[in-house]
Amino acid sequence: MDPRDQLGDASAPPRLDAAHLQLEELVAELGVRTNAALGAVGRFQVLLDAVVAVGTGLSLPEVLRAIVEGACRLVDARYGALGVIGADRQLSEFITVGIDDETRERIGPLPRGHGILGLLVRDPRPLMLRDLSEHGESVGFPANHPPMRSFLGVPVRSRGAVFGNLYLCEKQSADEFTSTDLELVSALAIAAGVAIENATLYDEQRRREQWIDAIADINRNLLAGEPVEEVLQDIAVRAGAIARADGVRVMLASDDGRLLEIVAAHGEHTEEIVGISVPVEGTAAGQAYLEGVTHIVEDATQDPRVFLPAIAALQPGAVVYVPLRGADRVLGVLSVDNTKGGRPFADMDVDVITSFARQAALAIELARSRRDNDRMRTLEDRERIGRNLHDTVIQRLFAVGMLLQSTIADAAGSQAPRISKAIDEVDATIKEIRTSIFSLATPPKSGVRVEILDLVNEYAERAGFEAHVVFDGPVDTAIDADVARHLVACTREAVSNASRHARASRVEVSVQVADEIVLRVTDDGVGFQAGHDRRSGVANLESRAAALSGTFEITSEPGAGTTIVWRVPTSLDGNGNRRNG
Repeated sequence: MDPRDQLGDASAPPRLDAAHLQLEELVAELGVRTNAALGAVGRFQVLLDAVVAVGTGLSLPEVLRAIVEGACRLVDARYGALGVIGADRQLSEFITVGIDDETRERIGPLPRGHGILGLLVRDPRPLMLRDLSEHGESVGFPANHPPMRSFLGVPVRSRGAVFGNLYLCEKQSADEFTSTDLELVSALAIAAGVAIENATLYDEQRRREQWIDAIADINRNLLAGEPVEEVLQDIAVRAGAIARADGVRVMLASDDGRLLEIVAAHGEHTEEIVGISVPVEGTAAGQAYLEGVTHIVEDATQDPRVFLPAIAALQPGAVVYVPLRGADRVLGVLSVDNTKGGRPFADMDVDVITSFARQAALAIELARSRRDNDRMRTLEDRERIGRNLHDTVIQRLFAVGMLLQSTIADAAGSQAPRISKAIDEVDATIKEIRTSIFSLATPPKSGVRVEILDLVNEYAERAGFEAHVVFDGPVDTAIDADVARHLVACTREAVSNASRHARASRVEVSVQVADEIVLRVTDDGVGFQAGHDRRSGVANLESRAAALSGTFEITSEPGAGTTIVWRVPTSLDGNGNRRNG
């Protein structure tokens, strides 16, 4: 008998088929588990790689971008972003991955924290959605924004607070994110928080070192003799780098404390604002100056305390006003700003720039002190030179003049006029030396002398004539402000006439102050006759003299030049009191 008959032909194949089928199912299940295990191992390796990439960075911007890129690789997301929460509880920074620069430019300004993004800011808990548009908080996307449906959001904590939120969209290998994705991203967020804290500490340390180096350089330049103006400009440049600001203004208080003058600036359009004065009363800068504390303005264009003429050209948004506090008083204000729509200032920015301002104020005081000392030494030198001229040169000239006068009587007839002319030259030289002595005793860039010298030199340069100016007497001390105004105006009128009409090659101006103030202007021009078109200028000189109880004389002949003499009583006596009431 065939052994196959005993097994039963009908039962053999089904038994073998069932066993084969079970074996195939076992192998398949093992394969699935193996692939799942291999997939888990692969994703775990991606997580480790992301953690390593995030943890090795020290630059905060680089760390933030590494976090977003690692999260996208970890869960196969097409788009990723990290929104940093600012002091105003809105998104101050938004780092994106997956959107190219051209698309980002078409979308427009970065989000500030509305819709789903704002929900995670208000309620920092993980959020996973199959379709963004189905959530009640969704507000849609701006124009030109790529379509996004699946969403995964996880908060990132650092230093015990929520630093920002990690947003992931459009899982490429599935219709939605999974709980495993959530766990992996949450684990990455924990590592990211540690990395952010390390990068923040490193950034703080580096910025503090930066302002220490800046102050050291400024002080070094001061000791090397750098002018105050350059020190102020250097402070503006360094402050911009330390605060990471788009614009900086250094404002110093006026003597009466009513204005803050912009003496240095850094950034775009700064040439338009240097020299502008900001009123102290009613302004944010004035508050910082008067109170001696830092003031922050979130939007300069919307805050009525901002003096817009001094800042509008910079197109500012956020502005920080920091007092420049010296040893015993506030010298002015240092302000830093970022362009409207740009980055708001973080607490670290404010802390660093406040510390820098305190040191910068001391540098400004040092610069001012050094400048005052230099001026004092200059004035002492000028006084010494003037004293030597008065005690030696003038006395010797007096002696020469006296000697010449004693010889006139004994001189021959033809020699007497020559000796007399020599005496006149000696007298003129003495007057010129006295003028120099008074100029040396007067601080530079101030007083009637300087005004008259400046205007005469200006006309001489413009018309090409030779100018000769002599002062005799206390011009800068014995003439009050009202008379000085008339005197300068009459000098301008007389020199202008000589420049425009006389075609003079030489103009002599003398101002003598004794019991009366005498202005004499002589030119060697073409002269004029009565009724000439210069009569309106002459009338002006006459009216000004009459207003001060003075007189005016003019002598001129065609071809013989012109001499005007304008005289008024001295308004102050020797004790500085007004003579006429």
